Amino acid sequence: MRHPLALTADLALRGRKDQTRPDSFAPRPPGEVVWLHIGLTEVHAFARPLIQRLMTLRPGTHVVLTRASEVAPCDPAGLDMVDAGQVPETSREAKAFLTHFAPDMGLWMGGDLVAAPLAAAAERSVPLALIAAMEKGVPVPGLRWRSSVSRALLRYFSAIHTETANAERRLAAYGLDPGRLHLTGPMQVGDMPPNCVESDLDALRETLGNRFLWAGARITASEMELVLNAHAQLARFTPRTLAILHPEDARAADALTEAAADLSLGVADWDAGDPITEATELLMTRDPAELGLWHRLAPISVMGGSFVPALETPSPWPAASLGSAILSGPHLTAHADAFSRLRMAGAARVVSSADELFTALSQLSAPDSTAAMAHAGWQIATTGAAATDQVVAMIQDTLDGGGTG
Repeated sequence: MRHPLALTADLALRGRKDQTRPDSFAPRPPGEVVWLHIGLTEVHAFARPLIQRLMTLRPGTHVVLTRASEVAPCDPAGLDMVDAGQVPETSREAKAFLTHFAPDMGLWMGGDLVAAPLAAAAERSVPLALIAAMEKGVPVPGLRWRSSVSRALLRYFSAIHTETANAERRLAAYGLDPGRLHLTGPMQVGDMPPNCVESDLDALRETLGNRFLWAGARITASEMELVLNAHAQLARFTPRTLAILHPEDARAADALTEAAADLSLGVADWDAGDPITEATELLMTRDPAELGLWHRLAPISVMGGSFVPALETPSPWPAASLGSAILSGPHLTAHADAFSRLRMAGAARVVSSADELFTALSQLSAPDSTAAMAHAGWQIATTGAAATDQVVAMIQDTLDGGGTG
């Protein structure tokens, strides 16, 4: 394939860079492979829900993920994904990457186009689509060198989905076929909601009636005393309150049992089949696959791993997408952007001690207060679902041989 002059020159200049990537790659996944590149930090949050949606609708399809140097890694938990690290930036690296992974399609998210991998993909006739395109990711059209390279690369995308009308107008100014431009809006940021067994949900709702509930997700051993002290205070002031606690591991489960005994709290073990009675003040559940059940049931979710430094905090999106208000501790290195978005919308609060957690839970025991927080979180977590579905439909059409248009 002959590339335009500006692009050919750019590839030659970049080819002089030192080879910094290893020649070996992770094994290619079996079956269909979609290469997804995250070009901008601003669109990083769109990647997980997109991959989750694709996995749900097209089982067996795997994603190979690359990213720009300033973009953080994507949380791989529960995803059929290979993290291939930073995108290759020389022709030699890019060709080796594409030869090894042989993707059936390429998705470039956000913008900030890199010549070598896109040119190499075009040479291999890999169908390409630009998604969640932002103004920031595309230079202003003009006579400058960078604009000439961008104009050449943009023509390799069969479909371009933009986040805003301004981004669409900027891309149209490059003289692209209007039929390839689609204004889809921002994509979904929240993880796809986890499933649950509907019969369990119905039975628990009937058993628990109007009891005030809250759930604790992945509470660690070092946090258990704080969390249970808050619940013990709440139980004294709000009779029939039930905490549904998911300990992070066996050590945390032991800490729950010991602390509950010290505080004279009645515990039922869901996994052991213990009945839930009026005397039950704590329900312990260990299976992470059932968190979707508890987030649906409880109007408030307390996120573990956030009350003590250097712990791993779970993503708040599953709980928020199921209509649960979010409470957390102050240590939010993991998923900091997600927690920040939810706090700014009034869907999450930060507490630092047992007393503060008790106060927050007590205030949120009023249904109106909880409903407002939960609705705000649900709106943020699920906004953009239609845009994500539109992109997934385009991916499926392409993989089925229908093209990216």
